[in-house]
Amino acid sequence: MFEAQSNLSPYAQRPTYTEEQLDKFFGRLGSKPRITLASFKQEIQHDPLKALKKLQILAAAFIPWTSVSLHYSTHHTLSLDPNMLYHKIVERQLGGYCMENNTFMFTVLHSLGYDCYITGARISDALEGPPSEGFRGWSHQTTIVTLGPHKYAVDIGLGAQCAIEPLLLEEGAEASGVPGVTQRLVRRRIAPFTTRDQTMWVIQMHLAQEQDSEPCSEEQQQTDDTRWSNVCCFDENEWLPQDFEIINYHTSRDPRSMFTYRVLATKPILSDEADDVIGVYILVNDEITKRSGKYGKKEVLRKCESEEDRVDALARWLDMKLTTEEVAGIKGRATEIK
Repeated sequence: MFEAQSNLSPYAQRPTYTEEQLDKFFGRLGSKPRITLASFKQEIQHDPLKALKKLQILAAAFIPWTSVSLHYSTHHTLSLDPNMLYHKIVERQLGGYCMENNTFMFTVLHSLGYDCYITGARISDALEGPPSEGFRGWSHQTTIVTLGPHKYAVDIGLGAQCAIEPLLLEEGAEASGVPGVTQRLVRRRIAPFTTRDQTMWVIQMHLAQEQDSEPCSEEQQQTDDTRWSNVCCFDENEWLPQDFEIINYHTSRDPRSMFTYRVLATKPILSDEADDVIGVYILVNDEITKRSGKYGKKEVLRKCESEEDRVDALARWLDMKLTTEEVAGIKGRATEIK
């Protein structure tokens, strides 16, 4: 299962977290009972897939997916340096957007000895509007974990569309997401390709509706593709950290990127037993909502009328506490509530 980093070329070495850093991270997760690095290593040895599933759900619920630091900041930049991410995610508990959260998660998994690597992904146009077969350029990241003969996609950077368990790289495989969301994986040629023989893994999403409870045949369930919309696509080629530095620079600075003109944040809600996600808090600009229940029922928690309202909402529902200097950083920007 595991591959010794010392056997790799010096060019292939990746940063790792110290045991002290990992133990502090585990101590801040919502696990009941509390897990330590030592206890989690034992879980990995006993059942690495079960341990991976446990870590993914706990990490997804601990780490907000958010663009907040692009707006409430003294510098308005995002770093993928693992130690800077550790400070931001573990010590400050501010979370990050897709590449930040997934780079952090990859570094944790790599530090624990999992055989894993990172690859790039394209986000579907369907996430911004009606169902679409279009895809944007490279702007996302996922981690591929190999366990025995199987590979799994681990992604905690898709916000309210996020899976809370590893997704097996196999045609038709499914994974549970936040309430109301199911992911599945298909292999197909994407519509923007001009070549006929190239295919990619496409993650699709189904949002549960109340009519889904009506009886239907197994054949209908398997063939009704209209229930599914594209989320992102990726292949299995390993990407280098340098590749993500390039797309992170573009994604975090391009005025056409939604992260630069929207204040976004999501955070899943753990069950009392900390073994499932029962809801998700979602902030979009000036409105924070809660989605919960089997069908992801939406409840508006607050319509923010001022910056004070939004800063308080971030702290109250997403556990994101900003400094005075960070709060002042949004003044004069298009995303400021005036």
